[in-house]
Parts: sequence; C-alpha cells; structure tokens
Amino acid sequence: MRGLLAAAVAAWVRPSASGDSQSAEGAPRRVYVDAFAGAELQFGTGVLREAAEPTRAQAAVRAIEEACAGGAPCPISLFVEEDPAHLQRIYGDLEDAIGGERLRATRDFASLAAGEASLVEAPFASVAGDVARFAADGRAFFWLAPATARAMPWTAVEPLLAIRDATLLIRFPHADFEKQSRHVGALADLPAFARRIVEGCSSLLADGKHGWLSIWRTEARDGTAELPGVLERFRALLAGAAGERMVKPIELQSADGGRAWCFLVTADAAVGLAVEGDGVAGSAVEREVAPAEPTPVPRRVRAAALRTAAISAPTPATEAADAAAAIPDSTREVPHRDVPVEPPPPVPAPAAPVAEPHPDQVLDLFPDDVAPPTAAPARPEVALGAEVEARFGSRTVTWGEVLASYAARGVSAEAVKAALRHLRRGGRAIYASIRRDTDEIVFPPEPVAPAKANRHAKTPVDDGLFGSGE
Repeated sequence: MRGLLAAAVAAWVRPSASGDSQSAEGAPRRVYVDAFAGAELQFGTGVLREAAEPTRAQAAVRAIEEACAGGAPCPISLFVEEDPAHLQRIYGDLEDAIGGERLRATRDFASLAAGEASLVEAPFASVAGDVARFAADGRAFFWLAPATARAMPWTAVEPLLAIRDATLLIRFPHADFEKQSRHVGALADLPAFARRIVEGCSSLLADGKHGWLSIWRTEARDGTAELPGVLERFRALLAGAAGERMVKPIELQSADGGRAWCFLVTADAAVGLAVEGDGVAGSAVEREVAPAEPTPVPRRVRAAALRTAAISAPTPATEAADAAAAIPDSTREVPHRDVPVEPPPPVPAPAAPVAEPHPDQVLDLFPDDVAPPTAAPARPEVALGAEVEARFGSRTVTWGEVLASYAARGVSAEAVKAALRHLRRGGRAIYASIRRDTDEIVFPPEPVAPAKANRHAKTPVDDGLFGSGE
C-alpha cells in the first residue's frame, strides 16, 4: 500500500505535460491531504509493518520531496488525525523526513507556505468542509484510508469530489463489511458494537435504509462474497460525483492471500499510469495482512467440536444408562454417580432434533471485532469549539458577541461555554471569565500553553505578634 501511495503522489507532484505547473511562480497552489494519518497505527487495521519501515505518511512525504527536487512546486501538506498519541508519532516521522521547522499545528491553512505541513488534531469528518474550501482554489490530492467505515461518511467525501481537479486515492474499509457475514439477525437484534459497524457502513454508502446488508449477507451465506455488491455501489457513488474524471478500482493482493481494495479518482493520466506498473502492484501489498478471518475463529470451531463429541460420547454399559441414552439430549438428566440409579421413566415421544449451531454463530463472550474507543463520535463541545475557533480565530471578541452569534441558531449559553472551556484547555482561547457581555476572549493564531498556577506561593503578611503590624 505504501508503494502504491508513493507512486501516485510522485506522479501527481511532477509537472504534467499540460504545462499547468511550468514554474513555481505561475503554478497553482497544490495541497496534499492525508485525512486519516494515524489510521494504520490503530489496533485491528490489518497492517503489518516492521519498526524500521516508514509509515504511509512518511512514505508520501519522501515521495513528495524527491519529486520537488526535480523542480516541481512543493505542495502544502495537511495531516489530520483525531488521536493525539498517533498524531505525535506522525510528527516524529515527519520531523525525521523534512525537519521540524516546516511542521506546524494550525487550522489557519492560508498561513501555510509551499512545502510546509500542518498537523490537525480532529476527526476528519468535522473539518472536511474547511479542508475542501481551502483546497478548492488549487490542485489537491486526497489520501483517504480510514480504519473504519464510520470514520468516513459519504458526507465527508462528497465535498472533496466537488473540487474539479482533485485527485482522490481511497482505501475501502472492507474489514467492516466482512464482519457482517457472521450475523444473521435483524439490525435491532444485533449487539451494540455490530449495530454501530452496520450504521458506519451505511453512512459510507449513503444508504440510510441499510439496503446493502441483506444482499451482502446472501452472498456471504452462498460462499460467493467477495465484496462485489458493496464495491460496485461505492464505485457508482464515486462515478456519479466525479464528473469527467476516471474512477479506477484497484485490487491489491499479497503473497499470503490478504487483499485490499482502492479507488482512484483523477483527471491526471500520469497518476492513472503510475498505479498500473507491475513494480507498484508487487510492492504495495507485500505486507498487507488479510483481516477477513479473525484469530479466535479456530478456537470457537474447536470448542463446538468438543461439545459435539461430549454429547455423543458412549454412556456406561448399564441398562438404565442405555435407556437414558435414547432420550433426546435436550431432556436427558445425568444422575450423580453416588446416587443409586432408579429405573428410567417411560420414554416420551422423541422431540424434534436440536440442530447444532453453526461454528460462526456460537456465542463469543470476548469478540475481537469490537469497535475501538476512538471510533466513538466526537463530543458536542469539540465540534462546536472547532466552529467557534473557525469563526473568531486570530481575533479578540467579547462574550456578548460570541453568544449573540449563536443565539439565533438556538444554541444555549451553556453549550457555548462548554465549547470555550474545551478551547481554553487546549490553549486556543484565553479569557479570565465569561459572566458579563463585556468580558473579552482572545483567540490566538497558534495554541498557547496555559500558565501553571503556583499553589504554594503565598504573599507573606506580618501583622506582628498581636496583629498590630508593629
């Protein structure tokens, strides 16, 4: 996957034959966006990488640097990630690749110069509109590789496709769809984690009625499920919004059978040719792990086999035990070995045989496919805080102005205060109090670390022996 990404980005950065980037002065602004920069670092994403191997973000930046060394204008890079720990890891990788002086943490994208990069701590769905507006004035490359389908709803992809010359390389989150083959019940009867996965898949496919689910389960039950239905549905969504750009499906397969699916949307023929090379196809998936079958499944199969063997094991060679063995498993009572065996009661009419559950339907008390906590939706104050910062960023306003701007929309004062407290904890809003309309709030251009109060420092006061001060 890293080889595929590096080849596509390098072809996009290099000057094209159309002459739209002949010189750095006359070239349109280029923007490279990694919408889920830390997704490969999350648990259960199916990515195998040695410690010395680069991350996808680092591989893309190195490809950009090599292409810019040939005279191509360097793009502005945006790396979006909601997990601060993963974002710190990405910062370290980029610092090794291009140096820390070119890295910033700002949402004022217009202040970035060519060749600089910004690390944005936020869920991409919450900043997709701002990123799309910033990239609309130039040429953009969007790398979308979410860890889960829930992280990338169609409403976040649609504004990116609306940019006329934008190139999108999307890694389809197929693992979420493959997990549904183990469930056969209605959506309301599914466990909470499985229902969230289904809802996330439906949001990616813009299918609020979950129409894809029954078709996918039918194909999985018949043993023909290779994601053709959902892949075709997603391809049709991309084609409907791509206009005259090509929509190219890419299937990657590793030596151990692991597969991944990508979609390329571009009007740049050089990018399309770059992803077709044999060398790229061979190196792109050599360490991609197949997430189709989790590890605990063989243990569940063995447990079911052991249970079946225990039920069908021969009983002691006694007349009473032989008579009891004729009773169906669902009604048989095994006597304690210390209690004399009474003559068996009359054998009732045999009940309908109880079918042994399929191994994939055995109750799993410790499932591996539980959605990680990072997949939970963002808190309301986080989204509102991002909106407040975007509206009043780099300004000094009063509490009355902020409150008035949201009063017409029905947003309560407590909700606005909660958003401001979230911004103050991150150093993105500075104020002493917000009780009166005239209280000032400062939104700094860059986050400012809050000053630590010295709780032990007290001003000594000498009032004398009896408080007289003498």
